[in-house]
Amino acid sequence: MSKQQDIRALYKKMMPSIIENYPHTDTNFIDWTDMMSVAEKLMWVEIKSMGFPMYPQLPVLGYFLDFADPVKKIAIEVDGREFHMNNISDANRQKEIEKLGWTFYRITGSGVQPFSRNEGKALFEEVYEEEDPLRIFLMKIRDNHYGDLDK
Repeated sequence: MSKQQDIRALYKKMMPSIIENYPHTDTNFIDWTDMMSVAEKLMWVEIKSMGFPMYPQLPVLGYFLDFADPVKKIAIEVDGREFHMNNISDANRQKEIEKLGWTFYRITGSGVQPFSRNEGKALFEEVYEEEDPLRIFLMKIRDNHYGDLDK
């Protein structure tokens, strides 16, 4: 079985628990970091620090979303070089998934990378300036979708 098939099978098994316990399901039922780029790892740290109920590599329509909330149908895509080389097919993929009611948020890998010097620090510590693109990006998602979270 390939890694992609393993991930699909795992989510098929876990999805009832994810839905039942939303938004408090443990996202650490697998070590995701070995499947992530540096930018995705940094984004994952920040998503978790915000308390967003998102899951890495969520399969939807035969594709994998970088980070996704399967209940609210929110996807975060961290676009690396591959995106810029295949942006037409990626746009078609996004349109196809949006037809199912999904909302996409995209950020470039370089929009995440400047924070690597602070890896592991909470996004909202005072070391960050209000103008930081990652902070603005995640606050927009929080304000639009997660104002009701306990955090």
